[in-house]
Amino acid sequence: MGNEINRLVNLLKRAEEEARVMREEGDHWKQSFKEAESELIYLKEDLSEAKAENMRLKEGLMERENEWQNIILENEELRKKDSASLKKVEELSKLLEEALAKKHGEENGEVTDSEKDYDMLPKVVEFSEQNGTGKVKPKVELQSQPRESPVKEEAVVEVSDVCSNESVHKAPEVEKFK
Repeated sequence: MGNEINRLVNLLKRAEEEARVMREEGDHWKQSFKEAESELIYLKEDLSEAKAENMRLKEGLMERENEWQNIILENEELRKKDSASLKKVEELSKLLEEALAKKHGEENGEVTDSEKDYDMLPKVVEFSEQNGTGKVKPKVELQSQPRESPVKEEAVVEVSDVCSNESVHKAPEVEKFK
């Protein structure tokens, strides 16, 4: 009986020791779980902050891209307007040169090459240019006063701004010799 009691007491002590070890292990696992859960919550907060920052950066990037695209479009429009303005200036300069040459030719009693060419054109072409397209070419008229010595004559030419349809006055200097 005594041996049986000792054996049962030893079994009880071993069982209690194993239960204590299991409780300590359980406590250790509970602590590890709480730490992992705390770390998970911290990482979730960091992730949500990172996502929010990422969204702000993407929105900023989209705004910059939109601004860039608008600048590119505006630049292209300005280049087109500039090109159209340059063509208009070239056309008006050519008309001015022709008018000055004609005026100079009239003063000297000479007929210019363009006048000769114009006289040779059939009247049908003249009709189609004026009425067929609905466009009338601008005319430049210069008024000059006779002077005895060579002087610079200023001719004011009104140019229509292609971009804004506004009139712009330019006074190019043209040397005129009599």
